[in-house]
Amino acid sequence: VAAGGSRDTIEKAVAYMATRPPQELTRGGQIGRLLMAVTAARHNPRDFGGANYVRALADKYNPATGAYDQGVYGHALAVLGMVAANESVPEQAITFIRVNECPNFGFGHDTGCPGGADADTTAIVLSALVAVRVAPADPIRVHTRDYLLGVAQNRTGGFGHRPGEPDNANSTGLVLSAIVALGENPTASPWTRPDGGGPVGVLLALQQSDGGFRFDASASAPDPYATFQAVPPLAGVPYPTATRDGGDDIDHLLATLRRLSG
Repeated sequence: VAAGGSRDTIEKAVAYMATRPPQELTRGGQIGRLLMAVTAARHNPRDFGGANYVRALADKYNPATGAYDQGVYGHALAVLGMVAANESVPEQAITFIRVNECPNFGFGHDTGCPGGADADTTAIVLSALVAVRVAPADPIRVHTRDYLLGVAQNRTGGFGHRPGEPDNANSTGLVLSAIVALGENPTASPWTRPDGGGPVGVLLALQQSDGGFRFDASASAPDPYATFQAVPPLAGVPYPTATRDGGDDIDHLLATLRRLSG
């Protein structure tokens, strides 16, 4: 949807999702992903494949903790799903994010930050904070951006899962999504390095001739997960993905790639 793919292709994906048993989705983050996909494809998440996934996600919410999911990453996906479905997000759900900030800023995958902050979780949290319209000057939003820019970003301009780790397409794609959500230009300062390197260039360097993206420079083949996380931000579309009319090709994406790569 973000790349303007054909309606036939989108509907094939929708048909597959509709055949999966609702019982497969046991966590809030999983349901949040589905809500984003279903709403982007212009289908009704309240009556999809015989299930009401908006109600299913609401049932996952714990009003005592403010959590939709056991982990911070999954909780952020759930928040994005609720925004995609035009549902209000309780303030306590934002408080859950606030209390799980790591001591040196950023967010880790699990509650309490036992393993330290990582770029992937911090980026998806920032996308969620922007989606629920947390004010730009709010310390939690400022700290989250500062972690990505000042701690997580490599000298290449790309991102590894944790600070200092080699660039990978998953992490760089998720951070690029957050940059797009912020409305900032990922091909300009402060996200680019003095030599001109930045997250867009890092991602494009990992793209194969068949269009797929390798996980990192050591991989010899494209990775589906890395590819789907690279395409929306390169198309200039943040999470949750807004519906756009799909053509019979992906000229929109190709034009965007050419623009971003100069």
